[in-house]
Amino acid sequence: MRTLTEFQNEVLTPLREERDKKMAATYAKEHEIKKTYMDIKNQYSLEQIAFERQQKKELDDFTAEQERKFREFCIKAKAAKGKAYDTWHQGCCEVKIQRRSIHETYQNQFDLAISEYNKERVAAGTPPLMFHYPGQTLEEVSQESKS
Repeated sequence: MRTLTEFQNEVLTPLREERDKKMAATYAKEHEIKKTYMDIKNQYSLEQIAFERQQKKELDDFTAEQERKFREFCIKAKAAKGKAYDTWHQGCCEVKIQRRSIHETYQNQFDLAISEYNKERVAAGTPPLMFHYPGQTLEEVSQESKS
């Protein structure tokens, strides 16, 4: 019978050496596969970085162009709104002037008509009307003065 040392030297040591050689070969192969993987990964990482930079540049250019167009639109819209406001304001002023003119014209005609009517009343011997009753017509005032 062999001793444990002999068994280790005769059987286990050669097995270990054979195993270590085969394992070393797998380590080398694994290292080669990893190196190939890392090379490809690095290559595509660099391409990805370049692609992302290009995309960012294009996005920045697009954003700047959109901002420029938006500012241009806002300036045009502001000018158009200002012009529309000026037109509206001018129209309102003209309407106000027309209304004042119409009111003055008819007020003068009303005053002349009342003064003629008062002349007729004085000639007929009745007292003249004083029309200063807001919200009443000449007929209502006339009826009140008769009673």
